[in-house]
Amino acid sequence: MFQPNADLEVSWRNDRLCLRTPGSLRCWRGWPYVQALRCDNSVWRPEIPAEFDTTQRRLVCETALRWWEGRYWPVWEHGQAELPLGPDLPRHFANASAWQAFFATFPPGILHEVRQLSTGHWRCLQVLASASGAMNLLTSNPNLLWLVAHRHWFAPRLAPLTEAVRLVRLPQRAILIALGFPDVPGLARTVRRVDPIWLSYADFAMRLRLSLVDPMTAKLLRHDAANLWRVNVLTDPCLRPWLTPQLLNAFERDDTKTSRWLLRELSGAVLTRIQPTPLRTVNQLQRWVARIADES
Repeated sequence: MFQPNADLEVSWRNDRLCLRTPGSLRCWRGWPYVQALRCDNSVWRPEIPAEFDTTQRRLVCETALRWWEGRYWPVWEHGQAELPLGPDLPRHFANASAWQAFFATFPPGILHEVRQLSTGHWRCLQVLASASGAMNLLTSNPNLLWLVAHRHWFAPRLAPLTEAVRLVRLPQRAILIALGFPDVPGLARTVRRVDPIWLSYADFAMRLRLSLVDPMTAKLLRHDAANLWRVNVLTDPCLRPWLTPQLLNAFERDDTKTSRWLLRELSGAVLTRIQPTPLRTVNQLQRWVARIADES
């Protein structure tokens, strides 16, 4: 929808951004409503605009744009994107003033804060607009705000927006437990320290929730959840049974990536029906990788 489109009519009427094509009409309301409706065949339905998700993340949340080489690119000034839409938009961008009016409804800086998450910006903005304590949650633990905004994946019974409003009033640990995370020491701190760019994908968040059930994994993540490589291997169900603190420490001392590459070869054990065994040294890892290769 953000690419040049001769069939697209964009207008700002009655505090709504209207996006009309020959086959449909979409209407968005900005802050504080954060609502989106789509009309197809005379039937209005709520929608989650794809423009506020993964594929258009840099376009929507960095809203000063310039068309170049077949796509829009963010315009950076003084180290950050200017809000709302800048005056340097090309003429073929459909009615830039309407987009400008829409983005101008949002409080200063809120789109920039939401941009640190990889997906689900519209749902996050809906929670921020509905729950008074959600802004503090975005500042202190953005991963937790994303989980609350996508609570329907983790606890379907909490799908209504009223449940999101209730959740953000709880202590952070209680929010995570309500979303199905195990009650382990340092739970909120562990989730907070994972890079939001990665946690804000459903499969990654599900893997993290499942892996924290294992006491050893929960302990290791509690001490170093900011290390993305460590989080990746500890939340991988094929690799986790092989890991020990000693082996992970050996990886951290290794200046090369050879050992980490060998670790990935352990996933082949699933095909050979070799039962995982905890490894403590790189030498043990090399022997098991050789055995898996021989039996596969």
